[in-house]
Amino acid sequence: MGEKMLITQALTEKETLQDEICRLIQEAKFCFADTICEREEKTRQKKLDETEFSRNAQEVFEKIQEKIKRYYQIEETIIVSNAKVKIHTQAGDFTVTGAVSLRNRLRGKSAYQNSLFEVNMERKMDQEYTRSVQQIKNMNLQLEERADAVRLSILGKDSKGKGDNSLDAVNDFRKENTMELVDPLDIKTLIDENEVKRNTLLSELDTQLKVSNATTFIEI
Repeated sequence: MGEKMLITQALTEKETLQDEICRLIQEAKFCFADTICEREEKTRQKKLDETEFSRNAQEVFEKIQEKIKRYYQIEETIIVSNAKVKIHTQAGDFTVTGAVSLRNRLRGKSAYQNSLFEVNMERKMDQEYTRSVQQIKNMNLQLEERADAVRLSILGKDSKGKGDNSLDAVNDFRKENTMELVDPLDIKTLIDENEVKRNTLLSELDTQLKVSNATTFIEI
């Protein structure tokens, strides 16, 4: 029989092992350059016993290897469990693996940028919206300047005696050339609504994953 533990316990041990392995590797001394005094069997500069140093290096190496093996055992067991255990969300049922992947995508933390579908789509929408609104603002400002020029060319400096028909022509010119936003999806509203849905789903995923990790046993 193997050792049983909760996923939460396994994750904690895995994190501890990672820190310990990194520390041991950082502090370890596996070799160095020095002159060996044959009579004393010690290195000249560091005054270390060659046999003792070799034994210590071997012990540290084996200790690191044991912890790495344990780390991989825990990691593999968690992966296998996550591929089988399912959680329920408003977006449907997911394996833990699928739920973690979805959460990473929604947070924009996926290792593959092309798979951040929701994030990339909303970013593209927002960029197009911002660019279009700025273009409309700039073009309509230019239009007002052109409309003023048209009005002056029709009315002249002295507008006395000029009829309303002349002003109607200017207004028609303005209406025909005014730029407007074509936004069938109502992008800003859509993005705001999606943000609310995304945050709600992220909160649900976090809760369900915590519950699953705290109640699921694995055997190592």
